[in-house]
Amino acid sequence: MPKPKRAAPRQEDPAPQMPPPPKLAMSIQEFCQAHGFSTALFFKLRKKGQTPRLMKLGKRTLISLEAAAAWRERQENASTY
Repeated sequence: MPKPKRAAPRQEDPAPQMPPPPKLAMSIQEFCQAHGFSTALFFKLRKKGQTPRLMKLGKRTLISLEAAAAWRERQENASTY
């Protein structure tokens, strides 16, 4: 007579993970990717003073989401059709 099969031990659910904190700033590369242009163009615009405000955090250079939004608004207002 075959032995009855035992149910596999039940795996406990892992502890619920917290969602990642919201991103408040982005690198220059992330900014360029989000806006669809190259970092080379970013630095050309930087020479003309036409980029968002930058902030330094240690060795990193970041662009806050607020600075990116203000830059987009300036670009919309500067556009003439």
